[in-house]
Amino acid sequence: TTDSTEWIDACAYDGVSAALIDSLALPTPWPHPALVLGQDIVFARPAASDSAFQGLEVWTLLNTGRFARKSLLGLGTCNNLKSLGALLVASGTDSSYTLLDATDTAQLRVVGAGQLGGCLYGDVNHADGALTRGLWVPLTDYGVGFLGLKP
Repeated sequence: TTDSTEWIDACAYDGVSAALIDSLALPTPWPHPALVLGQDIVFARPAASDSAFQGLEVWTLLNTGRFARKSLLGLGTCNNLKSLGALLVASGTDSSYTLLDATDTAQLRVVGAGQLGGCLYGDVNHADGALTRGLWVPLTDYGVGFLGLKP
């Protein structure tokens, strides 16, 4: 479309031709990172979006080829999402990180949160971690930042 809307489409292919079954519009304002986890799609809805909700939305692709909303989780601004197995990391614009248990995407649960000190900005794209260990974020020339899990 000409209004800059991005879409996630579900198509069916029968060996001869493809047909559009369903479409899911992403929020127009930025950032709105999206991540595909199997048949689920997680995306962030920013505060300035067309709805009053700000946070993560999880949608699933049903056997019929249609999208259905699976869950919502209110969260601050998110500019990047990363999946590390069962650990889902949402990073904010202020170098904040929220660690989520993505074992059951119908019930995302916050298992840790934090912010790197000072003006250090980590690169979540190169981060490593696990649901049982926490998150390690590279800080370029300044080593590695660590965010633990909630007790």
